[in-house]
Amino acid sequence: MQELNFSYEKEIGNEIYKIKCYAYYVGAFNYNWHEDVECLVVLNGKLEACLNGEIYNLSKGDIVFFDSKEGHATLAKEKETIALVLHFSPKILDGFDKNRERYHWKGATNSDSRNNNFAREIRKSLVEIIESFYDNSLESKIKRSIATDKIILESIENFATKEEVNKEDIKNSEKNDAIKKIIHYLDENYREKISLNDIADLVGYHPNYTSEIFSNSVGIPFTEYLQRKRLSAATKDLKQSDKKISEIALDYGFSNVRSFNASFRESFGRSPSKYRESLDKETIEIDAQFKKVFLSLDNEHWLRAKKEFTFENEKLEKAEANVNYLEIEKKVYRDIIDDLEKKLNKF
Repeated sequence: MQELNFSYEKEIGNEIYKIKCYAYYVGAFNYNWHEDVECLVVLNGKLEACLNGEIYNLSKGDIVFFDSKEGHATLAKEKETIALVLHFSPKILDGFDKNRERYHWKGATNSDSRNNNFAREIRKSLVEIIESFYDNSLESKIKRSIATDKIILESIENFATKEEVNKEDIKNSEKNDAIKKIIHYLDENYREKISLNDIADLVGYHPNYTSEIFSNSVGIPFTEYLQRKRLSAATKDLKQSDKKISEIALDYGFSNVRSFNASFRESFGRSPSKYRESLDKETIEIDAQFKKVFLSLDNEHWLRAKKEFTFENEKLEKAEANVNYLEIEKKVYRDIIDDLEKKLNKF
């Protein structure tokens, strides 16, 4: 059976943008970040979404957005917890207006907002995107494009904030080569003690200038990039080994266990020991297959959620219509009773 894992392209103007849509079983923390904006919908179960130390407790139907280059992780809180995800580049907005305002995505729905119109529209549009891959017709491609636009529009209106356009974007190829060299060095040597002076010497720039071009190009300071690399690797070891926490801290470049605890708590809102205690056998087993095994299109949870997400708008409209009808009926009877009372009083 085909997996629920699709990639497609959207052309706007003369530019082509890649978009991904997939569903998978959520396990333990896998700390990551990427260039894309990520929209995650809970298809089944409950999970924690952590970003920059902030924790969102999400239930079925809830939606969370992770910004481009924002470090984040998810943790299943129930068995059979499934996430449905859409990735799109924030640069897709350039296809509409290159001089546009910049946006940052952040936030999640909860019990008060998960049934609002925008949330229902996002869920329904995700279903339409997936169903558009059932055949290769022109109609399906048009539906896919429209559904993608709807999600992006709803995300801008309900999950994004604006910032001023940065007109000093780095375009010099020499600087870009220096950034690539620094990132390669950090990726290979993050376990070692690395200072700003070390990477400045590597590319032959002044430390202050090195720090500036790295932050402008990558979107985060070099120290934060280095910490994310260390946390990502250390988190995997926490769930996959029986090593002492102090040993893991030193293995992955942290100066001591206190530094590791502080960094972990800042990112995930709890200590490494509390996180390790929260893991069960099933969560760890699922995690071993993290984004390697995707949901199949005949999965019972997907089929159930697809039906609910598709028809929830119609159910709500019908319920609202019934409420309106009842209110009208009550008013009619109230008027009749008032009229009878007036006549009786006269009599």
